Order: sequence, then structure tokens, then C-alpha cells
Amino acid sequence: MAKKRFKRIFELRRPMKNITVKVRVMEKRGDNEVFSKITGKFHRFTEYIVGDDTGLIPLVLWEDNENEIRVGLTYRLVGVDVKIFNDAPRIIVKRDTIIEESESIDESMINIGISSSEKKKR
Repeated sequence: MAKKRFKRIFELRRPMKNITVKVRVMEKRGDNEVFSKITGKFHRFTEYIVGDDTGLIPLVLWEDNENEIRVGLTYRLVGVDVKIFNDAPRIIVKRDTIIEESESIDESMINIGISSSEKKKR
């Protein structure tokens, strides 16, 4: 089976579905909860900031996967979507996303100078 090509953060824009990314988890932003009108239930998610050598982007991890990533590690995420929220793109980890620890992206190689939402405004 051929390896899927990784999308880099500077390439992420809407709509994008079922893509593969390789990112280093830089920080955990916090836990949140939203109410779904569809299910009539509250759903928890955790937001992280992840990066590669082209920039930073928020990543949303829903309650189904909440214990699967840790700050400081690099992951290959297969089957994520990119959605826009408050005019900024976010990587959305879905229930069926494959999360695999990957060869590390050195923290000194992360481009922290610009986020993908800032690139959109230019």
C-alpha cells in the first residue's frame, strides 16, 4: 500500500476532507463542551496547537480520542478534516481518524511565526 502524502499546514484550507498530516503537538489549549442540537447531548473536546515547519494550527480532538495525544510528541494523523471556525482553519480529528506516533519533528524546526489563519488574511 502506498503511503499517503502529508499535507503541510500552509496547505490547509477549507474544504478538506480525509487528509493526512504529520504534526508536532506544541500545547494543550484546554477542554471545552458544546451542545449538539442534532443529538440533544453535550459533547466534550480538547483543543491543541500543532505545528510543522510551515506554521501552526489548532487541532480539535473530540471525546472519543481525548487520551490519544500528548504535548511534545509528533503524530501522523490519517483521515482528518479541516474546517473553518471563527474565520480560522482547524484540524478536526474524527472518530475514525488513525492516530500514530511518528518520527519526531524537532521543535526548533516548527515555524511559530505564522499560523494558517494569519496566512488567509494576507
